[in-house]
Amino acid sequence: MTPHFDVSFGALSDATRRGILEHLGRADASITDLAEKFQMSLTGIKKHVGILERAGLVATEKVGRVRTCRLGRRRLADEAAWIERYRQPGTHASTSWTRLSKNLNERTRSVNARHDSEPINRTTVEPTSDREIVVTRSFNAPARIVFQAWTTPALFKRWWVPKSMPLALLSYDADIRTGGFYRLVFDVDGTTTMAFFGKYIEVTPHSRIVWTNDESGEDGAVTTVTLEEAGDTTLMVLHELYRSTDVRDAALASGAYDGMGETFGQLDEVLAELDDTTEAVAKG
Repeated sequence: MTPHFDVSFGALSDATRRGILEHLGRADASITDLAEKFQMSLTGIKKHVGILERAGLVATEKVGRVRTCRLGRRRLADEAAWIERYRQPGTHASTSWTRLSKNLNERTRSVNARHDSEPINRTTVEPTSDREIVVTRSFNAPARIVFQAWTTPALFKRWWVPKSMPLALLSYDADIRTGGFYRLVFDVDGTTTMAFFGKYIEVTPHSRIVWTNDESGEDGAVTTVTLEEAGDTTLMVLHELYRSTDVRDAALASGAYDGMGETFGQLDEVLAELDDTTEAVAKG
């Protein structure tokens, strides 16, 4: 069984998620519409949509204040072929799978041309000059909401640490303004804590945050986050400048950047909830 089967079957293991796919197989729908149809909170339905989106079975697009869901690029042809080898003719399970697979494939083919022209948000990590590392990611949210998620400690704590890492963010104290300070304390193994701290060199609302990483002494990087809004999306560029190539290479080798994709995927989920709250308030 290929690795993407685990993601697909995991996404399809829940009845609500299968219902969402059946519904989107007939027509696109907003997050709010899906929440009403399945009688769930916006947060709950967004979690289900997020799982389907990570499996490539659903794609979302924000237009104005409304986030619309539709079937994604992924088809279920490989999964259906694998199941076919073990299928017992006439069983309810195989019949349901065949119907779902057929509906998804037909619906996907009808929108593939439109999907091909749309960007997919991905996190990139690249060494640029001899002393720099640049991380980029686009978000389907306005810059003010992305900035809010970066500068509100309660929100920041929800997305900054990759869930797959054996770390817990115990506290985050911050005076987020030019000249202010921050301190994060992590629980490493239940008995050891680790602190990261520094000062804010520049804080410009909705567009730019610059801080130091003083826990590493002179080897600490200077981090700059810029937010550039374009239409309904915001391009985030995280730039880290080290004092030497050796220090930069050591940071890369440490694996410190390996979880960036997961981190900013979690930020995507928080932003979606913030956007959905805004959408619900607007509709109300």
